[in-house]
This record gives sequence, structure tokens and C-alpha cells, in this order.
Amino acid sequence: MGWKLGKTTLAPGTYVARITPFYAGLAGTQRTLSFRILPKPSIYLTRLSPTTFRVNGTHTQQVSFRWTQLSDVKVEVVTLSGAVARTLYTSANAAPASKTLNWDGRNDAGSLLKPGYYKIKITCGAKVYYRKFRIAKMIQGRKTAHGRSLCRLNLFQLSY
Repeated sequence: MGWKLGKTTLAPGTYVARITPFYAGLAGTQRTLSFRILPKPSIYLTRLSPTTFRVNGTHTQQVSFRWTQLSDVKVEVVTLSGAVARTLYTSANAAPASKTLNWDGRNDAGSLLKPGYYKIKITCGAKVYYRKFRIAKMIQGRKTAHGRSLCRLNLFQLSY
């Protein structure tokens, strides 16, 4: 996989292009341009939903991801300090594929996670991808501005 140049596919690497103008007034003013094509990432978090999540054990959150290289794959929910709260998926020498997991908000011991910040951690070989989210404290009998009494997951990419 790579960039297409006409019918030729350019693999990741460093290239030099020589540009010669066709305009007669610029004849002989050849320019060179060097550029790099980087390899595509091997892991992608394609979906983490819903963005509002009831952490009561009956609703689930979907974690969808894909990987593009044969490698060991692991998906975990971790605290900000890096402690593993829940291992959602583990596979050794997994062929490239897409996967969707449903998570009920529980840790490995079966208890509901407490309100706070957490990260979804996807490891594919030596590459690690994080997505940070927040479980807000539920207030019984009170509703949000949108009429919901839910925990919010605020999503943004931390690092790749």
C-alpha cells in the first residue's frame, strides 16, 4: 500500500522529483523536490461510543478498532497512572482485521469503575494507541442540560 503516481504505487521511503516547466519563458529552470512517504499506521481506533455512557452494568460501550499488520493485539482500559482496570481483548499473531467489542463499564474483578479519567489502550506489536475518556459522577434524580442523567465520556486523542 502506498501513494499512486499514475499507475505506479510508491512504497514508503524518500523520493526526489524533478520538475520541468512547460512554459517557454521558464525553459531550463528545472526544480527538484524531495519528499518522504511514511508507512501507514498499523492500528486505528475507529469508534468509541456512545459519548454518554451509563456506568450501571446494563448498558455497554462499543470499542471498534482495526489493525493492518500481523501482530499481537491487546485492548485494555487503564487508569491515568497506567494500572490495567480491564483487559477487553488479547490475541497473539492476529491477522489484519477489524473488531468491535462491547464493554459494560466493569473492571476485571467485576466491579463497576469509579468516576474519573481512564484511557483505552490498544497495543499492536510495538505500537501503542491511547484514547482518553472520563466517567462523570452520576447524580441521582438530577438531569443534565439535555435532560439526561448520564455519565459523560469526553473523547480526544492523547497520543499515537
